[in-house]
Amino acid sequence: MSAYAVCVTPASLSDLQVVKVQSAFNDPANPKILQASCPFPKRVTGGAAFASFPAAVQAIVPDANRTRIQAIARNDSVVGAGWYLYVAAFCAS
Repeated sequence: MSAYAVCVTPASLSDLQVVKVQSAFNDPANPKILQASCPFPKRVTGGAAFASFPAAVQAIVPDANRTRIQAIARNDSVVGAGWYLYVAAFCAS
């Protein structure tokens, strides 16, 4: 299992919103690239990504304007099982 996070403290916890996106388990794309976008006018204050076995998260990065988090994961194993990528953006004003 691999997990990565990028975190910042928001001005107020009541302002925090989590936007979650998950790929389909049987999606054959490799690598998988997903993004979670904050609703306007909120900005990314942190993020997380998780890839199920046998895949691994390769990168998780916010965009330059801090409006979304993008994650990339890939399966380099010989195991042909399905897998998914999960991305979360932590958003606040």
